[in-house]
Amino acid sequence: MIRKWNFVLILVSACLVSATSSHALSLQDRLGAWVDASDAERLEVSRVLALVASQGLSQFNEEFFQSCIEFASTQSTLQPKKIGEIGAMCVVMYFKVSEQHFQP
Repeated sequence: MIRKWNFVLILVSACLVSATSSHALSLQDRLGAWVDASDAERLEVSRVLALVASQGLSQFNEEFFQSCIEFASTQSTLQPKKIGEIGAMCVVMYFKVSEQHFQP
């Protein structure tokens, strides 16, 4: 549980840093911007999320975030969310699903 909260705090910090970067797509952008972004911009945002989330967990790589955010971008109820928030939700959902698999 503590690891999840550490991730969220680090992700918020990364969002603040990303907001000042020169990339067209950032963690602060709304999810709708993901659809219009280039593959290179999506990869860069996915790399930032993977760097923040990896902390020894190899499953949180660029492909994980690209796939998860791509799916989220098709959900109309998630459109107001920021990309960084979606990244955090992806990790939380991963842990929830993992916990369910290991419960008796």
